[in-house]
Amino acid sequence: MDETHFSTQQHLAQTYPRVSQTHVDEERPESYQCSPRSTAEKTIRIATGTQRAFPRRVRITNKREIDHVFRDATLRKTFGPIVVTGVENERGFARLGLAIAKRFVPKAVDRNYVKRSLREWFRCNQAEFSRMDLMISLRGRLTNPSHIHEWLPSASLALKSDS
Repeated sequence: MDETHFSTQQHLAQTYPRVSQTHVDEERPESYQCSPRSTAEKTIRIATGTQRAFPRRVRITNKREIDHVFRDATLRKTFGPIVVTGVENERGFARLGLAIAKRFVPKAVDRNYVKRSLREWFRCNQAEFSRMDLMISLRGRLTNPSHIHEWLPSASLALKSDS
């Protein structure tokens, strides 16, 4: 057969066997067919009763606020390699800033794991630190990032007793 007689879809299907001809599979029942969606419709819904976010209002992000916490700190506690520095704020809710240095946790994957763990710890204990701006940093190298969970329970207990 001569190639000039093929339609474009047939030609693509024969040339590239993984490219489908149409978006409809004739062998599947219509109830199993996927309807085309725009990217705006593909949103993930989170249950309303759970808080899984770390909203912008509870983050300490700019240099002026970070410097204020370190300069005027009324709370300085060390738990293994974790250093928690804090100062009271006027906002009525706790905020968190993270300063995880690359020299103490060289791999980006491990740094991100440590930061996620610390954010989750803060999120779960946020009510205990009302009206505090907390900065968490490291003072020593972490040999294994999963060891961060060894110090968080003692940090929670000590910080709750100080609040």
